[in-house]
Amino acid sequence: NGGELRTSTDYFRRDVDSDIRAQLGFERFASTTKLQGEDKQTRIRIASEYTLPVFDWLDYASLNVYWQENKTDQFTDQYRSSRGAPVFLQRDFFLNERNWGSEFKIRQDLSTGRLTHILVAGVEWNRQQLRERRDAEQTNRISGIATKTIIGETFPLRDLPLSTTDKVGVFLQDEILLGAFTLIPALRWEHFNLNAKTDTIFTDNTRLTDLKSNDLTFRLGATWRLSDYFSIYGHYAEGFRAPPAEDVNLFLDITLFNFRALPNPDLKPESSRNLEAGFRFQWQGTAVTAGAYHSRYDNFIESRALIGVDPLSGTLLFQSRNLAEATIYGVEANISQALGDFHDALSQWHVDAGMHWAHGNNDVTGRALNTVSPLKAVVGLRWDSAHLPLAAELRMTHYGR
Repeated sequence: NGGELRTSTDYFRRDVDSDIRAQLGFERFASTTKLQGEDKQTRIRIASEYTLPVFDWLDYASLNVYWQENKTDQFTDQYRSSRGAPVFLQRDFFLNERNWGSEFKIRQDLSTGRLTHILVAGVEWNRQQLRERRDAEQTNRISGIATKTIIGETFPLRDLPLSTTDKVGVFLQDEILLGAFTLIPALRWEHFNLNAKTDTIFTDNTRLTDLKSNDLTFRLGATWRLSDYFSIYGHYAEGFRAPPAEDVNLFLDITLFNFRALPNPDLKPESSRNLEAGFRFQWQGTAVTAGAYHSRYDNFIESRALIGVDPLSGTLLFQSRNLAEATIYGVEANISQALGDFHDALSQWHVDAGMHWAHGNNDVTGRALNTVSPLKAVVGLRWDSAHLPLAAELRMTHYGR
């Protein structure tokens, strides 16, 4: 047995052409006569998994490697008047995100008395590169004179420096089985390194911040199978989240919209303590899961929060920041029902429904966290053809305020 190698490739592309007419002549588009956009988004991912041969001393081992690139290109053409002269304004936006990494994982099954152990250990590495750029040019349609300085900005420019983020994780987990009871203790060590640098476009090295951090987290999960159809579960987990590159170094000053996003070199990693409990039920064509969770955060990262107004210009100021203490709690439930359980004529029909509600608090000020999503409820009716590769679905979604 020489092992097994699997490789997959995923490619996605979306093109959207827009001719925006409803906003012409109003507010900031009062002098605009034509506004068109061309948006392109592409994503390609290549992943390979090599499963090693089975050894006497090792039950399973695998190596995964992957590479992914996401690209967003936005082009906007605007015809308007500037100080009485007709001009053509072209704005371009580019965002490129590359990820590549690997994971090596091993597993060993063993028994100690009445206990069965499934030991899993592994190491992960991921690198992310972010490249962002804005460009623009305005041309006087009478004189033909072009300029790249528009409303106080000189293009091209970057709102975010060239950023590379490396993450390393090492984990160890023991799944302990005793009859219907399963206990899963686990440890994970994570290291994070953010490196930002200047180039010919982003030249201000005083706006660069590099970060390094690491943490050791613990997790303990338990499952009790009360029957073949019903089980309850609960777990405690510690979390660690390093500040994203765009939260640390983003500087965006858009005079046209009167707002400014500021970098925050003092952002700290976010840590959390999470409790969750729930149940699972599955019998014939019925499947139900429900659970509740409660999470306490230290240095909660609130991305691009409104922090005030510039007293001199009236510009709205946004900045990512740490909240010393925060709490998020919620409940969620999902149900899937095959209608063929009630009548043979409905054997191709299924009903799915789900609900998620959460609430968050800034524990220092007592105010709610606006970054927590509102109540969401979804109901769907699905039909699958018994003879053809054909399906249809009707889905209704409700959001709370």
